[in-house]
Amino acid sequence: MASVGALKVRDNLKYKQLYDRSMAKVVSLSNFIHRNVKNAEDVQDISGSTFIKPNVTRWCSKFYSVEKIVNIAFNNVCDCQKKLGQVAFKEIKFAFLKSFIQIIKPIVTAMDIF
Repeated sequence: MASVGALKVRDNLKYKQLYDRSMAKVVSLSNFIHRNVKNAEDVQDISGSTFIKPNVTRWCSKFYSVEKIVNIAFNNVCDCQKKLGQVAFKEIKFAFLKSFIQIIKPIVTAMDIF
């Protein structure tokens, strides 16, 4: 419900573009890591952790993948992206991900309890 609801904000083009671009970076990072062991090791060395790959079978996997990136911290994530040859997050996109986590977390928590 929360994931689909976030996508329904079609009237606000600026929000939609920010959402789409931020989530594309999340997916891109996890794809890079899960396709290559060397990339995963590089990320582990920089951040002390790795990223979670979102999937379509678990509705909250997007939340957990974004939460992991936010918890790793902006500078570490940017360092990982540079090491992987990707364009680093802009601060506004990372701030958007932080807001996404704050908004969706109560729903995820409630669903886990339910």
